[in-house]
Amino acid sequence: MTSKKAAKEKDEYTPQERLTAAALEYKKLEGHNQSSIERMYGALSSPFRVSNKPCEVPRAAVLRCFEEILGKTNNGENGSTDNLAETTVVGRSISGGNNADGRVLLSSDSRFPSVHRCYDAVLQYESCVVEKTLAQHHSLLAGFEARQLQEAESANEVPKAVASGA
Repeated sequence: MTSKKAAKEKDEYTPQERLTAAALEYKKLEGHNQSSIERMYGALSSPFRVSNKPCEVPRAAVLRCFEEILGKTNNGENGSTDNLAETTVVGRSISGGNNADGRVLLSSDSRFPSVHRCYDAVLQYESCVVEKTLAQHHSLLAGFEARQLQEAESANEVPKAVASGA
């Protein structure tokens, strides 16, 4: 307790200056979050709309949530008439707004900062990618590395055979 008093005595800032500094830090953090969301949205919104991708449904939920934050509209794509002011996410419940089927309704007047509204959708997409896509990627990578190792070994055997045969 005495350390706080000592810090306040050494600190020559007024409460208004502290509040202004905190507000500026918050705005800077929100700006960084906004640019991160724009980057993720750009990465997830590919021109290829293949509907049989293993994680397409969670990916679409993340995109809808990011569109809400970024203020982009879904102009009749997929025949959808979703209101982007509200996003429904299947996942963990947040206090209130929980429907009987386990869906959570997140509105634009949520008490969380904008980046946190998409947390459940992003978490669901990430778990889908880790469970389905990453396992397939690792098996393909292992096969590729095995072929490269085999090619390297056969390339090393050719000069040895030529040297011993000459």
